[in-house]
Amino acid sequence: MSETLFTQADIDKLMAGHRKNLQTDLRDARERIAELESAHAQAMADREAELQAAHTQAIAARETELEAAHTQALATREAELETATAEIATLRKQLASLQDKLTTDNIRRALHDAAQEADAFQPGQLVQMLASQTAMRDGQVIVQVEDYHLSPAEAMQWMRNQPDKFGNLFRSKVIGGIGGNTTPGPRRSIADLDPEQYQQLRTNNPSALGFH
Repeated sequence: MSETLFTQADIDKLMAGHRKNLQTDLRDARERIAELESAHAQAMADREAELQAAHTQAIAARETELEAAHTQALATREAELETATAEIATLRKQLASLQDKLTTDNIRRALHDAAQEADAFQPGQLVQMLASQTAMRDGQVIVQVEDYHLSPAEAMQWMRNQPDKFGNLFRSKVIGGIGGNTTPGPRRSIADLDPEQYQQLRTNNPSALGFH
């Protein structure tokens, strides 16, 4: 059996084929690496896009949730304020009603006490007569009699001193003082005075009007 002998040309040919195969394998490997790198980059980009979208969606959902909560809180607060405002208005009406009632009670009590002090037959009748022309001014009960502003006691005295009009309302005889025309001495009749003169005399010399 004879041995096969390779010539240098054969060896060169084999080596050339081997190099060619290696180059092909190397090219294929590089292409595969490039494909893998591209796929990896695309996967990373897709993942980044998914994460960004999820993040954006989460933020939007949270903002919507917060906005809804804020709107609900504002609506609740506005409802509470409306309720409080209505309650305050009701309380103010109640307070005004109580103040009016207290004022009316004070006026009626002052007139009633003055009528009793003036020895009226029916104090309640005088209260009914004078209540509509009586008011509270600076904490004082003031009766409007013609052009004069009198205290309840002064108003009773004024009426008592006009027996032709009011004599049947009082037990006692007419006394000198406001409105009287039978008063002796230095006393003055309100009929002779204008409101300004009356006020000056009432302040400076009340005894001239029958007050003490």
